[in-house]
Amino acid sequence: MWSTIGRVTARHVRVGGRLPVRTSLTDLSARLPSTTPAIPSGYRIAAVFARGFADKAPATKAKTAKAKAAAKKPATKKPAAKKPTAKKKAPAAKKPAAKKKPAAKKPAAKKKKEPLTPEEKEKKMINDLRKKALLNEPAHLPKNAWQVFSFPRIEQLTDMPFADRMRVVAEEYKKVSPAEMKKFEETAAKNREVNAAAREKWISSHTVRQIRIANRARLRLRNKFNVTTMKAPRHDPRMPKAIRTAYIHFLQESYHAPEFAADSRHDKFRSIAAAWKKLSEQERQPYKDLEAADLVRQKREWDEYRKIAAQEAAADKVAEAQAAEEKKAKAKEAREAAKAKKTEA
Repeated sequence: MWSTIGRVTARHVRVGGRLPVRTSLTDLSARLPSTTPAIPSGYRIAAVFARGFADKAPATKAKTAKAKAAAKKPATKKPAAKKPTAKKKAPAAKKPAAKKKPAAKKPAAKKKKEPLTPEEKEKKMINDLRKKALLNEPAHLPKNAWQVFSFPRIEQLTDMPFADRMRVVAEEYKKVSPAEMKKFEETAAKNREVNAAAREKWISSHTVRQIRIANRARLRLRNKFNVTTMKAPRHDPRMPKAIRTAYIHFLQESYHAPEFAADSRHDKFRSIAAAWKKLSEQERQPYKDLEAADLVRQKREWDEYRKIAAQEAAADKVAEAQAAEEKKAKAKEAREAAKAKKTEA
């Protein structure tokens, strides 16, 4: 729709277009008040537009004023219908925040082991040999009359040096009566029997291979490393016995012969050696036959021993492997327990 100003403007434009220029100007000059200046002919359309805008301006202003006044009046608001209040939802339970996993630490670089010095190597070798030597033997009771008398007496003399104690005890031992000496010897004999039984029980509690390794370790400690306090090797009756030569058989037979009974121990060995040299080959043949039979016996015993030693070695390897696995399992359990404590903390 056209506005009021638009319609008026269009009407004046149509009128101005139909009239000649002069007629239009004359009519316009008659209509305009006297105070209105003469408008050049070239600006007739502009004058018509100016007149139309001047006449209609107050009306538009009035309309706009009414519109503003109407806008300023407060509109009567209808009471809005109350919406049904929705029930408030219970606050959702907060989920526990997931704990951040501790960053895995990089394993520390292993330090290179420094090479052992010769002294450290020797010390390590001695410790290893001591472990193999089986030094947990049962305590031995005094095995002769001197030990039966001196051991308790030395413990009583604690207020003097050891050398002085030994000197005093030796002087007292010389003054012991025959009756007391006989009692000491009887006690020593009983102690020897007890010691033998305890040693046999201790040896049987170990394998033949273990006793053999222990004896070698003891000999090496005494001979190579000069460990003078090391115990002597123990005889294992399960080991194959050494072969007896023809001369040893003759020596054992002649040692208690009447012709050598009057000689001392040293002279007896010398006399038996001289008698052996005087024997002919025919007289020595029986002793050589005994030596050959003993050689067969020794070979048989060594064959049996090697079989037993092989079985014991295999069993030892299995036991060592099981011990190593148990050690690894315990170490793994300890590491897992330490990790669990860290995560809990």
